[in-house]
Parts: sequence; C-alpha cells; structure tokens
Amino acid sequence: MAEQKKTPNKKTKPINKKEKFIWFLISMVIFAVGAILAKCGVSFDNYAVKAVYAVLVLFPLLMAAQKVSYERFDENGKRNIPAFLMYYACVLLFIVLIPVIFWVNQFVQIG
Repeated sequence: MAEQKKTPNKKTKPINKKEKFIWFLISMVIFAVGAILAKCGVSFDNYAVKAVYAVLVLFPLLMAAQKVSYERFDENGKRNIPAFLMYYACVLLFIVLIPVIFWVNQFVQIG
C-alpha cells in the first residue's frame, strides 16, 4: 500500500492583469529614451553603456513576457488567444531589439 501525500492548498497571490502592460511600457519608454539620446548625439560606443542599456530595455520586456505566459491558458485548459499573441510579440520583439540596442547609434542615424 502506497501512502498518498496530501498537499495543502497553497494560497497564491492574485494575478495583477495590468502588470504585464506596466513592464512592457517601462521597456518601451527606456528604449525610446535611449533612441532619443542617441539621436541627440550621446554616444553608445562604450560596451558597458550598451550592456546597461540592453539590460534596462530587455529585462522589463522579459518580465512582461513572463507575466503574460501565466495567462496563455485559462483554468479550463483553453487557449487565451490575445495572451498567446502578446507573449510571442514580446519574445519576437526581444529578439529584434538585441541588435538594435547594441548598434543603436547606427540605427538612429539611418532614420
């Protein structure tokens, strides 16, 4: 006879539905500020500056994707299509922004 382990019901924090948009907005604001600074002549040639800028832009974007990933399926197991679209949009934007961030001076001069 195998004993069945009972797991107590864990209390989970309620999901803040606006938090994913807040993280996404933070990422886009920091990206826009960096692009404006590069357009005004601030140099992003130092690798340390590029790395800090990359973390400041990409970490909030990653957090937004992580917050959306919790909502991709509802409690019945059905797919939440808008959450799927936003999740993959965040992942795709993360991939696209990596070269833009590290060569922001070149991309801003083109525009």
